Amino acid sequence: MADIAISYAHADADAAQELRTLLVAAGHEVWMDDPGNDDVGQDVGIPVGREHWEVIRREFATAHLVIGVATAAWRRSAYCEREREF
Repeated sequence: MADIAISYAHADADAAQELRTLLVAAGHEVWMDDPGNDDVGQDVGIPVGREHWEVIRREFATAHLVIGVATAAWRRSAYCEREREF
């Protein structure tokens, strides 16, 4: 389980990945649902065969901090709304 989890709209994946890179460089274990170019070997992403929302709920519930990349796309996303409500 990660120290920090990131909620973001997939339209903003590059910004979320940049944030993750900075947080990992600062010594944090950071989870997001898409590993992107994960070159630090942390356990990120949704494992094949696992239900997406189940994994997100587990990661958000066990993280010490959940960061929402609060862009316009994030605010409009029904899926991100569900994450905010959780």
